[in-house]
Amino acid sequence: MTAYIDYTRLLIEVGLSRLGVQVRDERGAMSTEAAVLTGVLVTIAVAAGIILIAKMRSNAEAIPDNVPTP
Repeated sequence: MTAYIDYTRLLIEVGLSRLGVQVRDERGAMSTEAAVLTGVLVTIAVAAGIILIAKMRSNAEAIPDNVPTP
């Protein structure tokens, strides 16, 4: 089955290259450093979200149920 998929991809790439469309280039590759940096930033964002949600829940639980009328 993978042979058919590879053959189809090859036919599409050959057809596009005949039309003058550049199919492959080196700009799309992601370096290891960029992948690690992205992972670290996602981890920091998730941790910040968890901290914010915990803070909002603790503040919501601190609201009194019955408020005296003035």
